[in-house]
Order: sequence, then structure tokens, then C-alpha cells
Amino acid sequence: DDDDDDESSQWAAPRVNIVGNPSLSNSSNGRDHPNAAESKGKRRRIQAESHRTPMDDSRVIISLDMDCFYAQCEQLRNPALKGKPVAVQQKKLMVTSNYVARDLGVNKMMSLEAAKKKVPSLVVCNGEDLSFYRKISHEVFQFALRWTKKVERLGMDEVFLDVTDEVDKMLAEGSQRNENKESGCECVGVEYPGNQDSAHKIRNQQGHSHGVRNRLFAASNLCAKIRQGILDEMGLTTSAGISVSKLLSKMVASFRKPNQQTVFVPTQENLSALIPSFLSLRSIHNIGRATAKSLKTVGVLTVQDFLTADEVTLSKVVTKKTISMIQSSCAGVCTLPVVPSKAPGTVSIEESFWPELLTSMVEVESAIVHLAALLMVKVRQDECWFGFRHPASLTVSVRSVHKETDSKKYHPSRISKQEKLANDVFSERLGRSQGVPVSVKDLDTSDKMISSELARIAFRLFQAMFQSPCKLQIIIVNLGLKFLGSQQPVLLEGIPSFFSTSN
Repeated sequence: DDDDDDESSQWAAPRVNIVGNPSLSNSSNGRDHPNAAESKGKRRRIQAESHRTPMDDSRVIISLDMDCFYAQCEQLRNPALKGKPVAVQQKKLMVTSNYVARDLGVNKMMSLEAAKKKVPSLVVCNGEDLSFYRKISHEVFQFALRWTKKVERLGMDEVFLDVTDEVDKMLAEGSQRNENKESGCECVGVEYPGNQDSAHKIRNQQGHSHGVRNRLFAASNLCAKIRQGILDEMGLTTSAGISVSKLLSKMVASFRKPNQQTVFVPTQENLSALIPSFLSLRSIHNIGRATAKSLKTVGVLTVQDFLTADEVTLSKVVTKKTISMIQSSCAGVCTLPVVPSKAPGTVSIEESFWPELLTSMVEVESAIVHLAALLMVKVRQDECWFGFRHPASLTVSVRSVHKETDSKKYHPSRISKQEKLANDVFSERLGRSQGVPVSVKDLDTSDKMISSELARIAFRLFQAMFQSPCKLQIIIVNLGLKFLGSQQPVLLEGIPSFFSTSN
């Protein structure tokens, strides 16, 4: 979206109240006083606009986050691990750990050597094959769909649920039974910020803000049932945030992890506490790494930096649409809908070979054979979940590097090649799959034959990309299949951000 300069975005809308602070709808508190100097006026106009954005409090959104997901999956796979410090390894790094290990000092992205030195009793599980994690993630997604059809996946371990209609129905039914009295619904979980004095002030608010709070409290009861169901059926603990938007629910979901839920009532006091002036822009869910990196080049790192920034300066690195979006986000406003997730148009698999790069055709061929087998597992999982869909094309994408002479700097380059698949590469397999495969060993003879053919095609495509004599230094290899009728390109999830750093 950063490249889109369209000002008529979903963020642009007339001013309305922020709950509990009606004065914000009618004045800018003098921020655009006509006598102000022009240079200050531009900066202050950014501030003023951030308080004119609309707070749509009509929705009820739940952000559901599975606690230390990979580690919990390993405990499901091996129940003997429960209660022990567990970490999940990809390459030589710890990508996650359970809370037992975290309490002992194991941190995300810690090296294997450092983690074992810190906690000698640490159980390290290899998490490079994501097939089992995908299976559990899909089961959680399907469970969420029992409660509402408006469920959007965010990665493997998070989902958004729009439960507005369900909450309205709950309250209507409670009112009919005369159960929903003046005191309203009780909150299940923690009410942000968890301070009794602040909570008391909110409880004494009347009118519209009280109605919003009551609806969010009703949602907390529903959320508790959903989380308990996931625990009972799948053995997974979850944390959750409950508020009026995806942004706010996401930001408070981790407020009291693990295995807790937090309700956020969007009063001005709460918004100021959740998004203080010193907060890093990267900490706001809607602001991505690329946008934050661009803003950093002009010295804008925090909410305060942005609100006091010169509009001309901001326009040098981000579009007007993005400026408008960040203004809204800094005020805690988000109108993004929960978009129900559908069957993906592609499946892909990739592997990183940093720092031990692939430097020969033999190594590349071996890697492609391995990836093709993993890709077949994903294809069969997709078939079990969404029915048979004919793969139409295969794409091979690689990331290679060359190193500067007498330097430690590496320069990455990305290249890809695609080929349409013959109709006989895949045959319809409806009814043949026996359960959801979770590893290569679950593939049958037919699957392995298709995997071998995909590997042959993929390696041929790779050879076509590197025809001229050159020194191979391959960091990442990605294989992707696009299904028939899908217009979207194969997504290279890890490639674009591999070399990005946050200083």
C-alpha cells in the first residue's frame, strides 16, 4: 500500500467522537489557529488531523493469539514435554520457546549454543518442517468458524473474529430474558489497563460509552468460551484481545500473556495509555517494517516524532494515503474489516541456507528434491481442507548473493522462473487421502512420483536461470504452485525481508 498515492482511502472520513471524549468531535484545541506560523502549522496540522479520525465503535473484534504456538505443537506431538523447558529450532536459532524456558532465560532468536548453555535441560525440537504446525493451525481456524463466519487468519498462530452480530444477538436474547440489567455484562478476563481506579471511572460512565463497554464485556464471555473450547478440543492455550477494531484488539492481545484475555474500552484515557507519544511506530500493528524503515530515514521513529513532523518531510518518504493511515493508527483508529480467509490461490515452500550457502548444482538439486517432497505435503493438506484443485504452474524463485571484495557485505539478488504444468502431472485424488498428512513419510507412492516430477521440472528451471558459468551462492530456494483459475502470483513469504534489519 505504500506505493499507492490515492488519497481517497478507507481511512479518510468525517470527524466523530472518540468514546468518552465528545469534545474531540467539535474542536482541534487550537492546533490550526490561523495566526500560527506556516512551518508550525504544517506540523500541527498532522497532530490535529490525528484527532479528527473516526472511532467506529459499532463493531466487536476478537484477536486470538496462540501462546508460543510452535512449542505448544511440539508438546501436543510429545505430551512428555509438558512442564519441561522446550524450544523450537530452525537452522541454528531458537525461533520460539515455551514459557518454562522463557522464565529460565531462553530468548527468541538466541543461538542454539547460547540457549543450551543458559539452560542445559532445554529440550530442543527441530521446527523446520512446518507441516504439523499448519495442520494444528487449520484445526484452530475451523474451530473459530463454528462461532462466526467472519474469521481472518493472520499467519499460522493468530486469527481475527468479527463477533458483532453474535454479541448483538446475545444481548438481545439476554434482554428478552430480563437478564441484561443496568449493571450489564460482567467482564471475563482483564479490563485494560488493569488499574482498579481507572476501571471504576469507566464503570461510572453513562450513555454511549457505557453501551460500548457492555457489548465488549458480552464479547469477553463469548471469547472465554471459544478459548476454553480450543483448550478442551486441541489442548492449546490462547491469549486474546477484545475491542472495537483489529488494531486495538491486536495491540492488547499480548497484554497479559499467556492464557489470558484483555478487554479494551476505547476511552481517550485508555487510548493515551495504549499508544503513548514515546511508543515506537513499529509497535503499532498497522505500520509495517518497510514503512517504519522509510520514516526512520527522516528521523521519525515514535508517535510523537510523527505527530510533530513536517508534512512535506513525511511526503518525501511515504504517500499521502499512508500518512492518513498512520494518523488514524496513532489515534487508535482502524476501519479495516475482518476479511474471511478463503482457500489460497497458491501453495509454496521455501528454505533458507544462510550462512551455509548452496554453492554447487549437486547441492541445489538435493535441496530441490527435499523441497518438492515438502511441497507435496502442502498440496495434499490443501486437498484435504479445500478439495482437489488442479495446480496449473510451478514457480522456482531463488535468492543469491555476491560478496564485495575485501568486505563482509553481501548483495542479494532475486530471480524466478515459471512453467505451466502438463495436465497429466497431477491427477484428481478425491477420496484417496487418508487423513491430513503431516510429514513426507505420510505421502503415498503416487505422491512421491509427482514429487519427483516436480523436482525434475524445478531443477531444469533453476539450470535455465544459471546457464552461464558463475559461482553459485544460493541463500533461499522457493517452490510454488499456482492453482488453476488463480490470478495471484506465488507469494515469497521469507525472501523480501531476509536481509532487512532493524537498528
